[in-house]
Amino acid sequence: MLSRRPASLPLSKQLAPPCFPACFRVSRYRRNLSAKAMSNYAHGLCVWPTAGALPAASSTGFLKVLPADLAQLQQWVSTSPRNLLTVIIALPHWDFRLISALTYISRTCFIVVWHPDATEDPIARIKAFEAGARMVTNDEEHLQEALRLITGVHGNGNLQCPWCGLSGLSTLELWQHQPLYHIYELDKGNVACPACSKPTSRLTRHINLTHGPAPLVDERTGVFALAIIRRPSDGKFLLVQVTGILTVESLRRGMWRRIIFLAEP
Repeated sequence: MLSRRPASLPLSKQLAPPCFPACFRVSRYRRNLSAKAMSNYAHGLCVWPTAGALPAASSTGFLKVLPADLAQLQQWVSTSPRNLLTVIIALPHWDFRLISALTYISRTCFIVVWHPDATEDPIARIKAFEAGARMVTNDEEHLQEALRLITGVHGNGNLQCPWCGLSGLSTLELWQHQPLYHIYELDKGNVACPACSKPTSRLTRHINLTHGPAPLVDERTGVFALAIIRRPSDGKFLLVQVTGILTVESLRRGMWRRIIFLAEP
């Protein structure tokens, strides 16, 4: 089902970075510290708020558990370029200004939005990503896996991320970091790969295929789209291939639209 975005203020105005008090404005010098060489990252975790509907998030691998306070988070991040912040926002409402504020504090901040409507509200989910969120979920297993991947990056290399400027990545860490942190961002074209210096027109694809644990081959399958359905009664999955569109339905005056696809198991 495709929903039309409701009438509202332009997205650029909704997500504009708020005006911060002087106590935690970040100087240009400090914001560029992440572009310098790093080693042995210090991972910090903040759950916002400190108590809420979030299941017990594992702090294994995190050096420090930080309070839900913007000023203190900014102070910790600016203390050292090795300090990498992860924030889990578990508020009952969507707070896009908070996401934007955390992004302003640090370009390398990994922001997770934990919300019961993570899979039910596509408009809010898109707005969260556009505000700077790296992950929107309501699945505890996926959250724990993301935290494990984040703390698994140690920063013992000499590569810099072309998207956020994080330095100290090894080749394999860059391969892990790019889709985890920047899957929602635009690809970079006509650039040299930071790992092998080869020019490429699609840096995301190049890193994914070339610099993982083993080289991959980009194969064209001819598949239009795949859909996976899970039956609640026994947990079994059904994989179908979407082969065409049967019909398009819309409510009066175009308030919503539904597309019915033809699919085969």
